[in-house]
Amino acid sequence: MKKDINHIISKVLNNEASSDDISFFSRWLAQREENIAEFEKLKCFWDAKVSNENTICGESSFIRLEERIRDKKKKRNYFLYKLSVACSILLIAGFFSVLYFMNGNSGEKEPVYSKHKISVEKGQRASTTLSDGTIIWLNSDTEITYSEKYGTKDRIISLKGEAFFEVAKNKELPFIVRVDDLEVEALGTSFNVKAYQTDKFITTTLFSGSVRTTTVNDEMLLYPNQVASYNRVSKTLSSGGIQEAYYAHLWKNDELFFPGETLEEIGIVLERVYNIRIEFLSEDVKMHTFTGTIKNNGLKNVLDIISMTAPIEYVMNDNIIHIKPTPSLKYSLNKK
Repeated sequence: MKKDINHIISKVLNNEASSDDISFFSRWLAQREENIAEFEKLKCFWDAKVSNENTICGESSFIRLEERIRDKKKKRNYFLYKLSVACSILLIAGFFSVLYFMNGNSGEKEPVYSKHKISVEKGQRASTTLSDGTIIWLNSDTEITYSEKYGTKDRIISLKGEAFFEVAKNKELPFIVRVDDLEVEALGTSFNVKAYQTDKFITTTLFSGSVRTTTVNDEMLLYPNQVASYNRVSKTLSSGGIQEAYYAHLWKNDELFFPGETLEEIGIVLERVYNIRIEFLSEDVKMHTFTGTIKNNGLKNVLDIISMTAPIEYVMNDNIIHIKPTPSLKYSLNKK
């Protein structure tokens, strides 16, 4: 198939592809994200060579192009490095708007839609309003992706991290959030989905309206102040109540809630929220728990409050936090 796709990509880049070629090319792109990435790099290099030489054409040129790319990578050529950086910038800015190549032949043509991505780094939060009026708040270290056809053909969002959604009503196009094997479907509602890769559970919390959470083996309909938790390991759904629902949106109001979590688990959250690294100088310290709600007005304030109830000390060194047991705890541990 590699030789066939090389030939078809060559024709696509030369605007010589037939409707069958475009259909084959579209299916190939849809198979894996790696195929899209491969084509993006090739097209960026191709465009650069066309503008400089205006001589690239046909399958043999495509093969030469691949050989040049391999040679450049082996030699770590500085020009190609600069070009790859430029390509990355263009792609992030929306370099691929639509991969839809027209030709003079009749027949059905399949458009290939680009994906839009919105990401928030550690230590940051953001909100965005989509074309249909849906508002999304993104917590730290969160990414959403959606197709260019969002709002016209579908309303599907893929999520990594945590986000709060206020969904605009549209009975014709249900709003769907996808995370791993889980789908959350809503018509017009507000809800929160927490789905960090480090979390054992994917948690959906409903605040208004109704949503349906669906997995391969199960589904659950939620009403306001209900929670659905999907266990990534056992592939099962379970429900929660009002108290869990109340705490789910506190991050949106600059508050941190820890329901009896260990300091190791809390450390993961703080690393994400403040873009820092936490190092525990004792394995025993990791197992201490903390329960409480803290107004998120600074890392030092959060650490001070936790250290009031847990027998720990901390030292801040730029973006690295060292946590160790207090001397009295260390002494008692050594006595054991």
